[in-house]
Amino acid sequence: GEPGPLFAWVQVKLALRAGWNDAARNALRALPARGFERLPLLHYLQGLAELQALDPSAERHFSLFFDRYPGQNHRAEAWQKRAWHAFLQGDLARFQWCMNQCRETGPGLIDEDKQAFLDASSGIQPDALLLRARLLSDGGYAERALQLPKGGPPAYSHDDIRLTEYHYRLARIYQQLSEPKLALENFQTAIASGSSSSHLVCNAALQSGILYESSGDKESARRHYEKVLSLDPD
Repeated sequence: GEPGPLFAWVQVKLALRAGWNDAARNALRALPARGFERLPLLHYLQGLAELQALDPSAERHFSLFFDRYPGQNHRAEAWQKRAWHAFLQGDLARFQWCMNQCRETGPGLIDEDKQAFLDASSGIQPDALLLRARLLSDGGYAERALQLPKGGPPAYSHDDIRLTEYHYRLARIYQQLSEPKLALENFQTAIASGSSSSHLVCNAALQSGILYESSGDKESARRHYEKVLSLDPD
């Protein structure tokens, strides 16, 4: 028989976590409409999967999520993702409106909503190049993502926050492409240029430790894991 909505939810969540975004999109597109009727949270997952592929249909799926989902989880995050979609479409007024909706929704109970609320509350406008790279990288589209950030450093030379994110995103892409040397170089630059309160610096240290450990350099791995423990990110 056809997969039930709960089975689809688990399947899609696992695919998204593994960076198999197209597998998630295909599973959702193959699910009959009654599956979405029984579990409207699936509309949110489809919006996220389409957004990570930079597909304009993401907005329609987020809209269906808000129309049909009566619960509270993922609402702040969905507003944040709708804001990102509007921003990438060049609609800054709608971006600000969606971010306001995210702030008004509040932090909620789950980590994803809390992070979205903090992001919206910061008032910091994303960078289009870095946002596209982030979404594509999260979706496992490393080759596509690598085409985007090459124009980065000159534009960010006087902006330490974006320079840190540029090198962090580039490192994560190289990590996905199994290029540990290039990944480590960019993680180290991110760590050196970033603030100790940045969660990107903390994760750069963690991922560096993992890469060093996998290469057999236990001392460098230990040094980076100790750095992670010494940080107190946002």
